Amino acid sequence: MKLYLVRHGEVSNREVFSNRPLSQKGKADVFKIGKFLKGADVKVKIDVLWHSRKVRAVQTAQILAKIIKIDQEKVVEKEELSPTAPANNLLKQIIKGNTNLMIVGHLPFLQKISSLLLVNSEYEELIKFPSGGVVCFKREGDKWYLLWEVIPELIPG
Repeated sequence: MKLYLVRHGEVSNREVFSNRPLSQKGKADVFKIGKFLKGADVKVKIDVLWHSRKVRAVQTAQILAKIIKIDQEKVVEKEELSPTAPANNLLKQIIKGNTNLMIVGHLPFLQKISSLLLVNSEYEELIKFPSGGVVCFKREGDKWYLLWEVIPELIPG
């Protein structure tokens, strides 16, 4: 099983409104990440994509699903993916699913879930999640391993 954690792309100005959409740069960065994942030698295969209800996560998930070719019925909005949600509840669902899963979410939630996977504590900030970045974990038995991280700035174009 592989788990791909994606932070939504860069958002528009805070003054626009509280449920901010992606900025033009945010959309372009997510598009770059999607194209990279589609053509990556790591053979990215996503069975299910979960995202939060916030506009920026919905937009990020839609862009990625279209580029990577994830069927719309496999793109699922999850209430448990709010930025401050407890990570333990969702971790149980992730483990139970045993499918290649992409989650589009927010900070600090993504940091909490990655820390739980790696050191069984949600209070360690082990991975920075820049806007539009994706981190891949692999589960082998009961252990999780960090395989790679890609951020938009690393991709030419």
